[in-house]
Amino acid sequence: MLDAAEVIEGMQVVWEHVPRGGYGYVVPVDGVVVSKTARGRVTIQVKLRTGELVKRTVDARNLHLRSAP
Repeated sequence: MLDAAEVIEGMQVVWEHVPRGGYGYVVPVDGVVVSKTARGRVTIQVKLRTGELVKRTVDARNLHLRSAP
């Protein structure tokens, strides 16, 4: 887990996305940090299955540093 203070714009991360309803599983999503927002949240850019790039604002505690490309 990353802390909001450790996050730098342009950093490549893995977002641990918990789908609505939870169902007990987590989906890892590759992303790039776009900016920091208030209260420990971070805006990241992720690619949808369709290939479209979108921005999502997530809790920094749900991010991990991507170790391999």
